Amino acid sequence: MGAQVLAAVLHLRAERITPPKPTSKLAWEARKRHNYDKDMDVENVVTQRSLSLTVAWERLTRHIAHDPDMAEDDFALVFEGDVALHDNVSHADARQAVLHGMDLAREDGLLYLGGCFPRCAGGPDGEQWLSNTRFERCSNKCTHALAVTKRKAATLMADLRESMLADAGPDGSTLYLGYLIDQMLSTYSAHHNGTWTVGTNFAAPGNGWYIGIFYQDRKAFQTTIGNALATR
Repeated sequence: MGAQVLAAVLHLRAERITPPKPTSKLAWEARKRHNYDKDMDVENVVTQRSLSLTVAWERLTRHIAHDPDMAEDDFALVFEGDVALHDNVSHADARQAVLHGMDLAREDGLLYLGGCFPRCAGGPDGEQWLSNTRFERCSNKCTHALAVTKRKAATLMADLRESMLADAGPDGSTLYLGYLIDQMLSTYSAHHNGTWTVGTNFAAPGNGWYIGIFYQDRKAFQTTIGNALATR
């Protein structure tokens, strides 16, 4: 389906934010910024693609935080270019599920619309159902489908860095994970009893480790790390 089509289906205004090339000045500056002054071989620590994705998230959170058309608690949906809607979820059910997820996550300001390798909290406070869709508080990897409020976007990257620092060893040896935006989000979620995730009962076709109403369809779409951003 693709991110732009999904935005149309969900009746959202769509904008596209493309990560910088790994060899660009922006990527090089980010490489130095995320090195935490540690003596490490950056090339062995993180792929250039992962670093570009982190830079894209820095840019898009600033974009959301300064959007004059958004209220503080409005959500922006962030889709990677190869995202698809699960075959067992209709367009109407997807819109209803996204809106319900936003209501659940309004206070947190962060919502997964799809994830991978989830670790879910469970229990009465960490699970809900709406029709045939399950919502759970989970820590996830992957960044192909999320939503963030304008208020949360203003502090998200700093919040993620704080969580990574809290998990760092005495010598800072684990800070290399701070390059990886999916690891940063997963660590942050683990520190906050998980993040609400929409559609944990739906597994991606052919890959049970990917869950949610949206998944990455790399067979149908050429994989890129360009993100389509759409605001409610």
